[in-house]
Amino acid sequence: MGKQKKSIFALIGIAIICTIAISAIIAELTNDDILSVNTITQSTILENNATYLVTITNIGNETDTFILTAINMDNASVASLNQSEIALDAGHSGMVVLNVTDELITGPYCVLVNATSQTTGLTQEVETITAIVEDWEE
Repeated sequence: MGKQKKSIFALIGIAIICTIAISAIIAELTNDDILSVNTITQSTILENNATYLVTITNIGNETDTFILTAINMDNASVASLNQSEIALDAGHSGMVVLNVTDELITGPYCVLVNATSQTTGLTQEVETITAIVEDWEE
């Protein structure tokens, strides 16, 4: 088996293990969560974004602004949110987009998204893991 095939299988295996572990953590979350993501793991090829939809929910009783940051744990070339803050009325939700990729190096990349309420100071993070491979098998 070629070196490229082995690295693809290794990355997919890492993504599966992380998905199982993170799913167990998510099962313990309560309705007090202000932050969620549409999927925790994705795969993509070099120079192509994995796109995550991050939902922020204002669980408070008044309009609030949330400051958003992407924490690039593994130094991916791209780990960016389409906006750095979002204002939400009480009980409402909004979405932002997180793009993750690397231009040169394959591997798993962990990016945390943090949201901090400017009214209550409540802060929460969600984790994403992007498996970046050189090219898809044909």
